[in-house]
Amino acid sequence: MSLREIELPVPGDRVPLGGVPTITMHGLSVKFATGVYIDGAIHTLRFSFTPVYAFRFLEEDHIDTRDFIYGLAEVQDSQWIDTLKGAWVQRYRAEPARAFGSEPDKVRHYRVVYMEHGLYEIVCKDMSVELSPP
Repeated sequence: MSLREIELPVPGDRVPLGGVPTITMHGLSVKFATGVYIDGAIHTLRFSFTPVYAFRFLEEDHIDTRDFIYGLAEVQDSQWIDTLKGAWVQRYRAEPARAFGSEPDKVRHYRVVYMEHGLYEIVCKDMSVELSPP
């Protein structure tokens, strides 16, 4: 497994996410909102993930720091996606190409890590990042 850091739309150096995010779950979507300081003003950084196939949270004390990046990263060669696909094939006795709405190549595994809080992992098809003005 390797991680590919996703650059956040925040000017300056990479910003470690801090605090506790506001999380909204509705149907098959998960949205995070976090306040970030830019030039003395608080902006809102939002992550949206849809459709979500799997979601989990690990408190900071339980994060394996060998595979770790603060902020947002995509997990390359995800064993979690392979496990989900295998479970789908076993349950429905169908071809792996039919998993995830017949679009298994679009499924991605993301990690969002907040300092002094924890790590969220999301398996989904679509992800977007948006920075709102103060």
